Amino acid sequence: MSQKPRSRTSLIVYIVIAIAVWAIVEGFNNTDTESVVAEPTPISDEGQPSADTTSGSTTDDATVNATRTRVATKTPRRRRTATPESNPVGDLTGLQARSGFEVQRDGFSFENYGNEPGIRNLKAVDMRRMFGDDVCSRIKKDVCTLSPAARQWMREINTSMDGGHCEGMAVLSENLYYNLVALRTFGASQTADLDLYSNDTLQGEIAYWWATQMTAPTTDSFQYDTPIEIVKTLSKWMQTGPTPDNFYTIGFYKRDYTGGHAVSPIGIEPLDDTHVAIVIYDNNYPNEERQIIVDMVANTWQYEGSSNPEVESDMYEGDATSQTLELTPSAPRLLRQECDFCTGAKGKLGSKGSTLFFLRDRTNQLTSGEVSSIFVTADGRRIGYLDGELINEIDGATISVVKSGPSVWDTRGAPMIRIPAGEKVSLKMTSSISDSYDVSAYSDGKVIRIEDMGVTEDETEIGFGDGLDELTVDSSADDDADIYFGDEDINTDSAYSTQLTDFDLAAGQQVTFAYNDADGTFVIDGNDDGAYDLDIVTTDAEGDVAFSIDDVATVDNSTVEFDIDSINTEGEALDYNVDETGDGTYESDVTLSDDDLSISAGDFAADDLESYVDESFSNL
Repeated sequence: MSQKPRSRTSLIVYIVIAIAVWAIVEGFNNTDTESVVAEPTPISDEGQPSADTTSGSTTDDATVNATRTRVATKTPRRRRTATPESNPVGDLTGLQARSGFEVQRDGFSFENYGNEPGIRNLKAVDMRRMFGDDVCSRIKKDVCTLSPAARQWMREINTSMDGGHCEGMAVLSENLYYNLVALRTFGASQTADLDLYSNDTLQGEIAYWWATQMTAPTTDSFQYDTPIEIVKTLSKWMQTGPTPDNFYTIGFYKRDYTGGHAVSPIGIEPLDDTHVAIVIYDNNYPNEERQIIVDMVANTWQYEGSSNPEVESDMYEGDATSQTLELTPSAPRLLRQECDFCTGAKGKLGSKGSTLFFLRDRTNQLTSGEVSSIFVTADGRRIGYLDGELINEIDGATISVVKSGPSVWDTRGAPMIRIPAGEKVSLKMTSSISDSYDVSAYSDGKVIRIEDMGVTEDETEIGFGDGLDELTVDSSADDDADIYFGDEDINTDSAYSTQLTDFDLAAGQQVTFAYNDADGTFVIDGNDDGAYDLDIVTTDAEGDVAFSIDDVATVDNSTVEFDIDSINTEGEALDYNVDETGDGTYESDVTLSDDDLSISAGDFAADDLESYVDESFSNL
């Protein structure tokens, strides 16, 4: 049977329907592709959406992923936009942001400063505020007498502030801006009106915040990233809106970590298609906005400045691998800081289970390559400076470089080294130039400090015993040094400090100093012929008792022993046992009389104690 031919009307209907369907489908495809491609959601390098600077909103992850899928499955229409080669980082205007901080209003009108006469740094009340009662060996009428380790740590920190107070000024200026600290506390209605030299309270507050760069959890929160990522972090923070517990300070260093400095970020300003400025308040330059320039293509940064106003300005710079830009968030500083030098048994925030070292090169030559100073474990792993290079081969060990030190290991900016507990170490030092060092060690309520230790091209070695109960010195020079031991006895709520001033050391002769906190005895083994001054202070809940005597004679290769616990009343003599032949028998029992110097535990630390009789040391 033959099929009937279709009518012309039916054919026209089919054609019309086909055209309509094609138009609907094509219209849908074109509309969908345009909505995704013409205005894509900006995506950061980490795959997170960037902030919409016009509305303040951001696109969530689900939307971003959906957008990516839709764009990937369609052929986008050609757009008239700049090619990636002409603008490789995209439109930088979306990074623009301001925190609201105004330098001429919210910055200090005085410049960064050191330890000039009359400047007040940390005191016992600040230490107690920072760490709690664990730092006190005695609290009487709400007055804290610092433990020997806390007193010595405080002196270390105060000495380092002589390189500048930049960290404290950067942090406090922002604390004042975000109302974490009330301006009326310091007697002004705006930060720029504050005067430094007539304001003891302000000086102490700056010192307090400076010190937090040396304490955990602040040190655990340092953020090292590439220049580009730091720009993004700051931009997002400022666009989102800073809060009192969520803002940043910036630290920067030279590539060898010298000349560290701290500033306050206050804005992000695109400069051209490839460069962005991190706008800062630099406390070396009052009343002046400054800029750290970041190349968003090369991922580099540069800034012309200095660690303090006394140091000539120089060009700082870095790249994606130098880790010379550092962000510190505000929140960890607001917490109770952890006490490396407190005895762990005194509270939850006690010792972190590490030994803490400060090492100061008195002639500031350590990074020259002519000297080496390294801590070495029993199996040979090292941390410190070797031929001018910083090394760290010890798992869990860290080096914290002070911001404000003119050079690494400078007497005004000694780095802080933490070595995990259980690692017995020796400090080995050599120098082809005339050099001398100070070194101090802290662990579980104890402190040992050596001042003015001479070093030559032959190796000097200082060994630290388990728990800092022993010190062995093998000197390369005929020299003298000040040697200080401090300890706490939490069972009796007592503290003990012993100092040997100008102790004679002979080249090639090993001397061991040991303190037994179980029975209170102090032993010196391997003396050279010479003399030293001996000072002892004991403190308990009732008060302090001091013993001092000058020119205690020593005999070559002899061993001496004396009982620190016996010093419990003023003016009491000290039994001083001497083994002159080294056979283990004390042939003589010498009685040493007290010279009755006016010394208290509040003053006592590694210095010539006679100076405390007439001086107040206002900047301690």
